[in-house]
Amino acid sequence: MMLSRKYADFHRCRSVLLAFVLTGVLATAWMSARAATAVFELVPLSPSGQVVGNTITWVARSSGTGSDPWRYRFSVGLAGSPLNVVRDFKQENFFEWTPLEEGMYDIEVTARQLDTGETSQVKTTFEIRSRITGSAALVTATDHPLVFLYSAPSCSIGQMRVRFRLVGAEPFAHTAWKPCQAGKSMNFYVGGLRAHSRYEIGHEIQDRSSLRSSALLRKTTGFSLLLRPFTVTNGADAQPSLSEGVLLRSIFGGTQLSMAPMATDLSGRVIWYYRWRGIENLRFPWALGNYLVRPLPGGTMLLFLNYRGGFDQLVREIDLVGNPLRETNVEELNRQLALRGEEPVVFFSHEALRLSNGHTLILGTVERITWGVQGLGRVDILGDMILDLDENLQVVWTWNPFDHLDVTRKAVLDEKCTIVTAGCPPISQALIANDWTHANAIDYLPEDGNLLLTLRHQDWVVKIDYRDGLGTGQVLWRLGPDGDFALTNSNDPYPWFSHPHDAHFEGNQLLVFDNGNTRCDGRPFRCNSRGQVYELDEQNLMARLIVNADLGVYSPAFGSAQGLSNGNYHFQSGSTIPSLSAKSIEVTPDGEQVLMLETPLVLEYRAFRMRDLYTPYKRN
Repeated sequence: MMLSRKYADFHRCRSVLLAFVLTGVLATAWMSARAATAVFELVPLSPSGQVVGNTITWVARSSGTGSDPWRYRFSVGLAGSPLNVVRDFKQENFFEWTPLEEGMYDIEVTARQLDTGETSQVKTTFEIRSRITGSAALVTATDHPLVFLYSAPSCSIGQMRVRFRLVGAEPFAHTAWKPCQAGKSMNFYVGGLRAHSRYEIGHEIQDRSSLRSSALLRKTTGFSLLLRPFTVTNGADAQPSLSEGVLLRSIFGGTQLSMAPMATDLSGRVIWYYRWRGIENLRFPWALGNYLVRPLPGGTMLLFLNYRGGFDQLVREIDLVGNPLRETNVEELNRQLALRGEEPVVFFSHEALRLSNGHTLILGTVERITWGVQGLGRVDILGDMILDLDENLQVVWTWNPFDHLDVTRKAVLDEKCTIVTAGCPPISQALIANDWTHANAIDYLPEDGNLLLTLRHQDWVVKIDYRDGLGTGQVLWRLGPDGDFALTNSNDPYPWFSHPHDAHFEGNQLLVFDNGNTRCDGRPFRCNSRGQVYELDEQNLMARLIVNADLGVYSPAFGSAQGLSNGNYHFQSGSTIPSLSAKSIEVTPDGEQVLMLETPLVLEYRAFRMRDLYTPYKRN
């Protein structure tokens, strides 16, 4: 009896197991069949024939997919031309597209099944028409109260730009040049304007023999609720650089409402801000991961943004209205890294740099568990990977610090991250991690195609063998305390920078914001950050400190450095204590302060002095 019952139980278990396996096989086959037979269509929410500057929302609709997870990539190009990825694979099945050039376009969506990798692709065409119906230029208000859309008749030879100014004021400001295109209207976003002010606007055409100017049109900007208190201080004999009269600020956080990247003039008046769009208005825009990284030539910018409630992150290029132009995200780049057999990144951090060949360099945090390194037993360590993305946002080269730096060399001040530590990426492999490198800036060196990387927690700036994507990643030299260079000319008891930000070359000078955390450790209220400039002899590994400006405040985090056209320097102290404010400071080569713009109760990651919103300035 007992034996019969055991056999019955065995057969019952075997039947259940077989049924379970068969169900799994059938379910997998069913899901694969649904993925393979899913029918997609790409639908615009506005009819074809929209005019330049209108936003068209595209939706990828599917049948037969139920709740299966899909990711969607959108690509756009003029009909007959190669398509460019404008948003790489992402969960949302819609995309907002705001073209500034008329013509017939090809729009394509590629849907990828998350479980099986199966893909489906649909392409359609869409016409964009000119706003101009006659031969006269036109100025149109946009969704942004401080940005106009200027449309001009076509030109066939040379290049065109827009000039604009407050009515009766001098001189004109200008947009970037665009090459003429016969038979097509020319369209420009005009930004860098004060709220509720009247402007006169026209265009210029330059060819080989002449510069021709159009008649001026007049238009009044809208109201802006983005009003902030600013304090502007000039030195006694102040001679600030008026050529770089725009201050673009990467607001990172603080207590004021409507935190957003913004630009002011040198009097502190707001002339642009990033207008949070759609679902971004429903979350805290000053949350970790949302900030302007860099402006680009021509009037676009790179930002890091959170989405899915902050559990994922993207890098996005925007225009002056705030329209998305191109973007990718952590999830998609990690998929590409996995295909390359490389570690994933936890978060984008600190840097996105566009190169002249169209590639984009991004920093991403890598989390790795080690044993007996930087501590006893199991230790979680955070480093920073460089990702080189091509013109279509695909990973083509990487640099991993665990492969090229001495991982036994801990962070100089033994910094740690937890899941609640401010300024840290989300960690998942332990409750506490060693914040080993905390890289914050990349600089591209056109002379040899290599890179500089600022390693804040190592107190170093290192040069990396990149060679335009053909390099080995080897660290060629280390600049800073205990590095490879001898400092030849300073009697300062602590001449080297520590915990630096934004190290980069301008001509033969290396500029850096010296936060000074190591130098000021234990005495933050009796120690100031510095703006520094070095001359380097790379062949003989000798360094000469030529500017060592005491900035009068201590900024333990954030900061940037920049040369100006009048020979002065601009340094940004993004989180000063004890005043809890951000300060943008212009100094002479002798260290004398000639201008300071202060914003209370605000954190700023970086600040950029610019001629206008179209021309990032870097002294050659």
